[in-house]
This record gives sequence, C-alpha cells and structure tokens, in this order.
Amino acid sequence: MVDWLLISMAIFIISMVLGVLTVVLVCKMKKEGTYKEPNYHVFYIMGIVLLFIGFGFMVISLLLDYSSIVSIPIFTIGVVYLAIGLSRKDTLKKN
Repeated sequence: MVDWLLISMAIFIISMVLGVLTVVLVCKMKKEGTYKEPNYHVFYIMGIVLLFIGFGFMVISLLLDYSSIVSIPIFTIGVVYLAIGLSRKDTLKKN
C-alpha cells in the first residue's frame, strides 16, 4: 500500500514540475516573440488515429475477454485530441 502511495506522489510531483516548466518556457517564448501557435492539424490526425486504435483494442479486449484498462485511456486521449483539433477548424483550413 505504501509503495502505491509513493509512486503516486512521485508521478504527481513530476507532472507538477513539468507543468510549471512548460508555463515558464511558454511565457519566456511569448516575451521574446518566438512563440508559435500549435499545429492543430496534428491534434486532429492523432485524434483520429488514437480513436481507431483505442476502439480496436476495446473490441479485441471484449472478444478475447481481456481487461480494457489499456484501451479506454487510448480511446479517451483520441477523443480529446479530436475535440482539440475540431475546435480549431478554422486553422485546419489554412493548412
């Protein structure tokens, strides 16, 4: 039980440090004028790919009676990426 708590705390601390580092770097890039808008077309494509991969893993896990603990996060990330890509539809037309 203590091992899971330590692992969870380590993952939380690492993600917080990476988040703060990302915010600092983006603010620095905006200040220097070198910040570019993310390529939302990549989010759109990755969303479609991960959506199909996650759905495929779900079908396979249901047919073979495996746990779908791997397929649900992949499917969810695909849905989120697809939503991000579709929310910036106007930038997709430019590319």
